[in-house]
Order: sequence, then C-alpha cells, then structure tokens
Amino acid sequence: MDSFEWMRRRLTKYGYNVEWASTVRDGLGKLDVRPCGVILDLAMPDGSGTNVLREIRDRNLPIKVAVATGTDNTATLAEAAMLNPDAIFLKPVDAIELMNWLKSVCP
Repeated sequence: MDSFEWMRRRLTKYGYNVEWASTVRDGLGKLDVRPCGVILDLAMPDGSGTNVLREIRDRNLPIKVAVATGTDNTATLAEAAMLNPDAIFLKPVDAIELMNWLKSVCP
C-alpha cells in the first residue's frame, strides 16, 4: 500500500470525506467542490502539484493546502514554498502531524 492510500484510509476512518485525484488535471477538476483542505504531492504523472497550488492561489480560493513530498530537489521545493502552502510535510508523512494540521483547517 502506498503512502497516499494509507493516508486516504486513515482519514476516512477518522470521518473525513476524502476526494482522490491522481493527476493534476483531476485535482484541478475537484477544486469546484471547495474542499476545506488539500494535500498535494509534488510529483504527479502529468505535472507537479505546484500547478494545483498555483491555481488555488491565483483564484484566491479559501482552501488550505499542504504539500507532501519525498523530493530533495531544492528548486522544486523552492517553487512550492514561493506559492505559500499552509504546510509542507516530508515523506514519510508523520500521521500525527498530518492529523493535527487537518484538524486545524477542517474542524
């Protein structure tokens, strides 16, 4: 089981309604439902999670965004940081940290 499947199961167990998008395109399509929080991976099959974060910021959507990444590429991390995510989690994501962040943005 990959880390995001584990995360989805855990969040569902704790009562969160989890929408899943495996591509940037799918993620952008789910923004219309206005989730209270989004957890983005920077490495996606059709681009970077920064594309979704940029769209959220450009549209001034009231969505809290966390970035979860296993990359050590400083340019990629710098690009994400410039878009002001509300949190950055390095993989493997600490479950307690993630749950505390989620509770604070999606009570």
